[in-house]
Amino acid sequence: MSDPQESWNEEKRSAWLYRAIAECERGTPREALFRELAQAADDQSEIWLDAIRQRGAPAPAAFRPDARTRLVARLVRLLG
Repeated sequence: MSDPQESWNEEKRSAWLYRAIAECERGTPREALFRELAQAADDQSEIWLDAIRQRGAPAPAAFRPDARTRLVARLVRLLG
């Protein structure tokens, strides 16, 4: 089984990026698609959160995107 903490973080990272892309796609059909993908990633992160708790580990702190994730979002905003 993969590391639940890392999997939780990856899903939160994906959700955050999908929302950034959705903002760039505002007013298009793709906006709804990216918002749905963000929600699906958030739903998956809840599954990983349950796995973390089942192992007796503390819940992760609130998600904060790392530098790489923020850079990717910035590039998406600049380049579309």
